[in-house]
Amino acid sequence: MAKPPTQFLCFTRVLIAVILLWINQSSLYGQIPIFRSDTVLRIEFYSSSGYYNFKKRADIGKRDTLVIKHLSNEWEIESHHREDITYFLENDSFAIKGKDIKLGNRQIPGKLIDSLLHELNQSYYPANHLHFGFNPDQFEVSSKRVSSTAKRSHWVLDKKEYKSKKSEKAMDAAATLSDIRLFDKFLAGEFDTSGYAIVTDAWDVMHIWVVTTSNCFRFEGKYPNTIKIPWYDFGTPEELLPRNLVNPKINKYMLAILPKDFLRRERLCFDKIIDQYIEWHLAKSGDALNPNYYSD
Repeated sequence: MAKPPTQFLCFTRVLIAVILLWINQSSLYGQIPIFRSDTVLRIEFYSSSGYYNFKKRADIGKRDTLVIKHLSNEWEIESHHREDITYFLENDSFAIKGKDIKLGNRQIPGKLIDSLLHELNQSYYPANHLHFGFNPDQFEVSSKRVSSTAKRSHWVLDKKEYKSKKSEKAMDAAATLSDIRLFDKFLAGEFDTSGYAIVTDAWDVMHIWVVTTSNCFRFEGKYPNTIKIPWYDFGTPEELLPRNLVNPKINKYMLAILPKDFLRRERLCFDKIIDQYIEWHLAKSGDALNPNYYSD
């Protein structure tokens, strides 16, 4: 077989070197972020919580805004702002007092942003604990956790029965709740996507806005949904009905991105599921009244 011409071999080597250099630079500096076929300019996170004050006839709450921009092949926190907001219904007016939160590390790893953008296009329907990272070999609900949850619950009928972690009720409930199969049964029904939660006199909501060159994509997580799941994907502002995303990985990457002092950040933590799990069991067993749960 004839050997390739020397010129061809040299061209091939140069081409391979250029490709390898391009791959190396892409991995080093990151690529232009794309979301739904469009270039991402920034991501905005909003967290708002509050209640209606009947005496003042006003909505009273707080709101955090975190803006992350893509600049020079890297992601950087541009601003973190907090506001105390009062809306007076009688005269349709606002009283707003705001301040900028001191920024620590401004840099956000590109891999975290890429992962979040990827997961905002995914939906997982959890059949068991694996979707939420619970290890079946280490899964246990303590009687102390049962007792503390029952004592602060609005729905437990007789809190005295759970007054201490050594009470018979607390210990029996803990033994039952430590069955991973029961936990899976809870998860299968907890993240229902058949309706849209509406709260009239109180709110606790988070928004993610992905701003591209030609669109704004909005995602919403809200109370009373456990750890804000399902997330509601509204797509663009023109889309009225959202798509439900049962995807705990969205929470995972938000927790890695958001500052520790971001308003109500703790509401995204998977550990919060356990408190809901306990309330679910107490309602099912007849020790609590909870309109969110019903008997099988």
